[in-house]
Amino acid sequence: MADIKKEIERIVAELNDDDMINERKKRVAFAKVNAFIIANPDISMTNQEIDDMIEVAVNDSK
Repeated sequence: MADIKKEIERIVAELNDDDMINERKKRVAFAKVNAFIIANPDISMTNQEIDDMIEVAVNDSK
């Protein structure tokens, strides 16, 4: 789970460089995290768990 958390934080930090609203940032991050999970089938998370982690990362990045 630590790997996915680091990946989410990296993705959100990358998105912070772009000028976009948080809601769009969350959706883009969700798509990128899903691609990461598909590429790493040993990671198993629900969509809600992903959303929760993204929400925390976006809110903490302000």
